[in-house]
Amino acid sequence: MNDKSIEFTTTNRNGLVLHYQGYQYTFKRKYKNTNEWRCRRRPCTTSISLCWDNRSIIREPDQHTCGSSSPENIIVEKAVSRMRQRAAVETLPISQIYSQEVVKTLIDNPDLDTGSIFPLLDSIDSTLYRQRAKNYPNIPKNIHDLMIPDVWKVGSHGEPFLLVDEICLALIPRHLVEKTWTEAMDEYTPNHVASIKFNDYMVSTYVDCISSRFRLNLWNVNDALVNNIPRTNNHVEGYNNRLGSLFPVHPHIFRFIELLRHEHFFQHHHAEQSKSYLPKRPKSSENINIKLIDLLDQHSNGELTDLELALHCGKIVKTKLVKKYK
Repeated sequence: MNDKSIEFTTTNRNGLVLHYQGYQYTFKRKYKNTNEWRCRRRPCTTSISLCWDNRSIIREPDQHTCGSSSPENIIVEKAVSRMRQRAAVETLPISQIYSQEVVKTLIDNPDLDTGSIFPLLDSIDSTLYRQRAKNYPNIPKNIHDLMIPDVWKVGSHGEPFLLVDEICLALIPRHLVEKTWTEAMDEYTPNHVASIKFNDYMVSTYVDCISSRFRLNLWNVNDALVNNIPRTNNHVEGYNNRLGSLFPVHPHIFRFIELLRHEHFFQHHHAEQSKSYLPKRPKSSENINIKLIDLLDQHSNGELTDLELALHCGKIVKTKLVKKYK
C-alpha cells in the first residue's frame, strides 16, 4: 500500500475504516465540506480531514501517540473486509469465498504466513452469514422454524408437489422399510396421478425388497448406526464437491494448472493453520447418533410405531440446518 494512498475496509458492523500511512481511522464528524476521521486506537486522538466524498485529504494528521498497525494485520483486515462484501452480494458458499480470498492474499503476498495470522473460518463465518442475511431471506435455524406456505406445496397447475419431506427410511431396520413406506403413502399422500407416479418410482428404485434397482443394503445404514460406525462418507464427498466447485467443465489446460496451484496454496494454508489453532471436534454427529439410538430403543419397547420411528428419525437428522447465530 502506497504511504499516501487512502484505502477503506469495513468493520463487523459495516462501519468504514480508513487506512492511511499505516494507521487506521474511524469516522468522527461530518462538517459542511469535510469529514473528520479519528485514530481507531484509543486513547490516541489524532485526526485527519478528508473532503466531503472521502477521495482526497484536506488536512494531514498530527503526530500519533499510538503505534502503527502492522502491514500484515492490514492485509488480513482488507481480505476479511472483501469476504464480508462478497458474502452480502454473492451466493457462493461462505467456505468457498473464504478460500478464494486466502488464495488471493497468498498470491499477492507470497511471503505472508497466512496460517498463523488469518482468522479461522469458524471464528468469522457467523459474521459472513449475517452479511448474507441482509440481502437474502433467513434460512431457518432449526426444523421447528421451517414453515412452508401452502402455495409452495403445489405445482403450477395446483397439483400436489410437496408431500412428505422428512421420512427417513435409511435409518430404520431394513425389514420395516417396505411396510413403512406403504403406510406413509396411504396416510400422507392424496390420490393424485403425480403421487402415484412418485410412489411407483420410489418402490421400483429403492423400496421393493426383491426387485428394486438399488437394494436396501446399498443405502440403508441402520446396521452402521447400531454398530456405531460412520453412517456416511461426508468428509470424502465434501472434498470431492469442493474440487467440483473449483474446476469448470472442460477447463483450459493452463487454467486447470492454475486452479491446482491455488488449491495447493489453500491446503498449505490450512495445514499451517492447523499448527496454530487447536482443532475443534464437532459433536453434532455424536449427539444425533445418541438420539437415533434412543428412538430405536423406544420403537423396540413399543413406544413408537414403525411410521413414527421413520418420521422422528427424519426430524432428528434435519434439526440443524445452518449454524446458529448468536
